[in-house]
Amino acid sequence: MALPAESSEEYIRPYGDNAPWNIPVDGLELNEESDELAQLLWNATATDRDDRNFNINNTSYTYPVYEVSEDTPYYPVESTTGWGNLDGTEMPYDPSWLPAPGSDGQIIILDPETGREWNLWQVSFDGTTVSVSNGNLVEGMGGSDSYFDREIGFAPSRGAGIQYLAMLVRPEEIIQGVIEHALSMPVPNTSGLEYLAPATKIEYPDHPDGIPEGTRFSLDVTYEEIDEHLASLPDSLSDQTIESLRVIMVAMKDYGWFITDTSGGTHIQLESTVSAQEEWEALGMIDEDHGGKVYPRDALDGLMTLDRIVAYVPSDEYDIENPVTDPLVPVDDLDVLVEVAEETVEEPLGETPAPTQPDEATPTDTVDGANEMADPEPVTPQAPSADTTDEPEEQPSEPVEDKPMPRSKGHENLIDKIIGFFKKLLGGEWEPHDPVFTSKASALVETDSEMVLPHVELDDGVPIEPDELSDEASEAWVI
Repeated sequence: MALPAESSEEYIRPYGDNAPWNIPVDGLELNEESDELAQLLWNATATDRDDRNFNINNTSYTYPVYEVSEDTPYYPVESTTGWGNLDGTEMPYDPSWLPAPGSDGQIIILDPETGREWNLWQVSFDGTTVSVSNGNLVEGMGGSDSYFDREIGFAPSRGAGIQYLAMLVRPEEIIQGVIEHALSMPVPNTSGLEYLAPATKIEYPDHPDGIPEGTRFSLDVTYEEIDEHLASLPDSLSDQTIESLRVIMVAMKDYGWFITDTSGGTHIQLESTVSAQEEWEALGMIDEDHGGKVYPRDALDGLMTLDRIVAYVPSDEYDIENPVTDPLVPVDDLDVLVEVAEETVEEPLGETPAPTQPDEATPTDTVDGANEMADPEPVTPQAPSADTTDEPEEQPSEPVEDKPMPRSKGHENLIDKIIGFFKKLLGGEWEPHDPVFTSKASALVETDSEMVLPHVELDDGVPIEPDELSDEASEAWVI
């Protein structure tokens, strides 16, 4: 049985060709710690099952997707936390749009005509106002504002600081018979010590060491082994289901998956049935019990084995013709540290989940050991720190809100002055990594169009203030 016929409109893969998740794994260098990272992933789920729990998920704790039309009405947006860039604005919203089940209550809204993408977390609608705990129009931070060609992450969005649509599997891709991007996999045991490009932040700094968000894995299997595995699945599965599953499994081999978020269970994210019920039904991708297991949810059991999981270097180390540079690397990675005055910290860098009920906070076994997808209890997001230790997770009384990082009209002139200052400070011998440094400088010195005076630390850690500089460097300091 063949896959359903393609629609009259060709599906366009979102994001640019050099977006890390749109680059195949063939030719990428393996991570030196591939075995260790594979072991961490293998042990990510709280189960004694030999097959572990690597679920295919298109129900709760994933994303419904809705598209704006010329008839979509606009409503005011209220952020219940003050997080995000939508509070006090208006956005297109259809009252019939619903979030996915679960405490995250997320929605993706797309405007194909303009390339705009909205990411909404814990969203509700009362008939007059769209309420969110965190809501953002994906824009700025050095990348394109269109989801058709943006190639970097977006820190205010989900755990890894990558916009929601990136890596999400949609029915249109299954229909066309190929997924041309890496997949999204949330896991319970994300690292509180580091993240890897293309991720842009640490989600839970109080977590012990685990899998850095942004880590890329793939299945080291042959196409023949995929077909052998599919042939071993229950005969009661439809040919349609088998063919749909093959498209997903081939993508896990050819493009792999990134660790994108923290969740109560390990799963691959497909567009939620809330927005694509009919499409997934036509593709045979609605969960049903078959001999004690649930398919397609459990279809990776037996294909995913520890010896078949490999990990790759971070995306900012890809050796390709047009390398992808992560513009939001940790500040400690720069030779010269630029820091924002503490008084500018007013709003969150990213999305911090609201506290969940105890039964949502930890993985729980359901049918045959399948994990609930709920997010864990939250901890406060903060910038990476060298002093982070492997202490037990503590719950803060309230979240610390980090300042988001907008851009202003005078951005480029500002960055040129900052680069000029550092060159003069060091006698013109220091050359910054332009894509990295300029974006980092943009993020750290520009907040709500108000310029913030930085201070500088060299290798000895002693701050340099403006009055200690040479006349030439002092002039460059004035921005």
